[in-house]
Amino acid sequence: MALTKNQIIKLGRIIRPQLEAYAKSIENPIGYGTFNPKTLKCMCAVGAYIHKTVINRLGGKAQLIKGQFDGGHHCWVAIDNKIYDLTATQFNKKLAKVLYLTPENNNYKRYKIELKGTQAIKDIKKWGDQSPFKHKSFVNKTVKHTITKFKGGKL
Repeated sequence: MALTKNQIIKLGRIIRPQLEAYAKSIENPIGYGTFNPKTLKCMCAVGAYIHKTVINRLGGKAQLIKGQFDGGHHCWVAIDNKIYDLTATQFNKKLAKVLYLTPENNNYKRYKIELKGTQAIKDIKKWGDQSPFKHKSFVNKTVKHTITKFKGGKL
């Protein structure tokens, strides 16, 4: 089943509050930054990995992208050259909590791709406390919760 843009955004809106609650619940082990539950600073790899996993399990064809946003290291999801970003707010609080961009949008140019798909996933495994693989239990629980809620099931 191919997912629509609105369905992919809806998935992001299910995931985002879970990321915020999780960021609030964990102490920051990172020396240079903090997990921020409002902006989701330092949560981009976790959020993008969950979003990609959910989309693909529901029949979509999402890729996790590792790159830069305004020069800062960042991860997001891409489908057919469209960006879906659950944590762009870490760079600018005025951006949408679930950001959707097409190449025609001026903000699209702020994103620079470095790695895609399996190469990006291999790279983020090395991101220490920011890696989704460091938060496996949360990732698995959130993927299951999101799919169940999206399908209208009981949690």
